Amino acid sequence: LARTKTFIQEEWDDILSKEAIVTGGDTTNAWLSLLLVNEAVINQADALAKLTTVTMDDGLTRSWALYNAASHQTATYVEAEIGAGGDIRPSHES
Repeated sequence: LARTKTFIQEEWDDILSKEAIVTGGDTTNAWLSLLLVNEAVINQADALAKLTTVTMDDGLTRSWALYNAASHQTATYVEAEIGAGGDIRPSHES
């Protein structure tokens, strides 16, 4: 996973949740669909509710967006670090 759940939460809280595309209520901006798929990692219920009505980005289908957003509930995110010797350990053990 290239984007950890922690990163997604921080990015959403600090930047994306404050952008006009998210706060404005205009569901016709197709970029919103991409942001909502990302939001599903941290707030699945909100993202799923909004994905049912927003305009989809040209490269995104509603069925894929809903499936992806719904599948985050069962996914397990493990943040890990790879040490100099190649050993892998959870981030909290650093």
